[in-house]
Amino acid sequence: MFSEYIRRKYSKDGIGTCITCGCVKPWRELQAGHAFAGRYNSILYCEAIVRPQCFFCNCRKGGAPDEYHKWLLDEYGQQGYDELLLLKHGKDKDGKDLNVKFTIDGLEKMIQGWKEEMKGFKCQ
Repeated sequence: MFSEYIRRKYSKDGIGTCITCGCVKPWRELQAGHAFAGRYNSILYCEAIVRPQCFFCNCRKGGAPDEYHKWLLDEYGQQGYDELLLLKHGKDKDGKDLNVKFTIDGLEKMIQGWKEEMKGFKCQ
């Protein structure tokens, strides 16, 4: 559900753009690419680092990390990038543990929130 939410949210009239190479495709042909490799709970559903990516960049180029990280720096600046990088490791800037322990109830609430927001999206 999160993948669909990301791909639809960042598309216009059903067309999205790969965050790393700029190719343009229907949202259904894109993937939800994470800026940082790994499936850490602290970043798994972090919208700040997840954007539409084409199959080639996301899978064949391993997420195209150089291009993705350049986008993060342009988008959030060095300080924001550094904070996101800490988040990847489950810590905030003060070293507080940010690792998330998902519950069924919490996940169901997130899914419901994405579904509600997607009702307002123009692309289907």
